[in-house]
Amino acid sequence: MIFFHKHSKVSFKELCGSNKYKELQESLEKTQTSDEAERVQNQIDQFLLNECKSAGQNNIQLVRENLSDALKDHQRKRQAVLSYAVEKENYRDPGAWTTDNGIVEEPSFWEVPDKARVDPALRNKTQWFNIVASMKDKIIP
Repeated sequence: MIFFHKHSKVSFKELCGSNKYKELQESLEKTQTSDEAERVQNQIDQFLLNECKSAGQNNIQLVRENLSDALKDHQRKRQAVLSYAVEKENYRDPGAWTTDNGIVEEPSFWEVPDKARVDPALRNKTQWFNIVASMKDKIIP
């Protein structure tokens, strides 16, 4: 998604901060039935599509022109995450008597909210990177 936002004429971040969008979101949260929710969701979609149309943006053309590059970028990021997972899996604390801190660096594109970070001292075999690393030969980056 971020890839396409870079090529978009429409700032969806700003658009989703607009009063109209917030009103529609509030309406969606207040719906009681699935039919009502579908109706409001259609209004949200139409609002976003109208903004794209006003900006002269053809979303189908945008995707067609950039899909190949987006997929290459996605594949590169998948490879980076797989490599990161294997490095995390193989990490062993080198001990106090070394100058190498041995900390495995996250991929540069990876943004993890501070509250979502796990204390490395609490590591156990149920960590995501253990699962990914155990499947590394079956995962296609």
